[in-house]
Amino acid sequence: PLSKLLQANPEKLEEYVAIYTELLKKIHSTPIRPEEMPAIKETGVNWVKFLQPYLPEAQWEKLRGMMDEMSEPGFMVHGDYHVNNVMIQDGEPLLIDMDTVAYGHPVFDFAAIYLACVGYSECNHAGTLEFYGLPYEVTTKIWQTLLQQYFEDETQRQDAARKAQIIGYARMMRRTIRRNGLNTPDGQELIALCKQRLSELLPQVEQLHY
Repeated sequence: PLSKLLQANPEKLEEYVAIYTELLKKIHSTPIRPEEMPAIKETGVNWVKFLQPYLPEAQWEKLRGMMDEMSEPGFMVHGDYHVNNVMIQDGEPLLIDMDTVAYGHPVFDFAAIYLACVGYSECNHAGTLEFYGLPYEVTTKIWQTLLQQYFEDETQRQDAARKAQIIGYARMMRRTIRRNGLNTPDGQELIALCKQRLSELLPQVEQLHY
């Protein structure tokens, strides 16, 4: 797994993230016919619908409207792209855990990557050590390096990051509530974080695609 290589060779982070980034670009350039795979947008719409009772009305309405208007390019998205799901064999990257593969906008993959590298462990930084064997500061650097390698333009990079974070926090908030987070201290902290981040980010964008 790429995570094991990063553990063993931390000085090669940029080299390994370059492999990770190139594979992601290949995924996002692979055409998919709608009848072949589900639409990731439908999954996102369901995340947002679930959150209606838990967000201020104006915030939820804006989030719902932007998700409904999300563009649906006919290219592959993995849906759960993180460093445990990329294997390296004889120098070649191999993608595993394909059950979340769909078609749609690549911002959904960036949302998943953000959660894996930053969001899920934002309240408890030990989370990345548990799941990937990597310190939080390393996974945060992976996220930042991926953005730098994927996007040439800084403005587009920042725009994509904000939109990925909005989708990511919506996904994480729903996931935490569904796992009884409203009734546990850790869950309550994570839900409060999601609400705070969404209130900060939503005024900054008018659409979720880029």
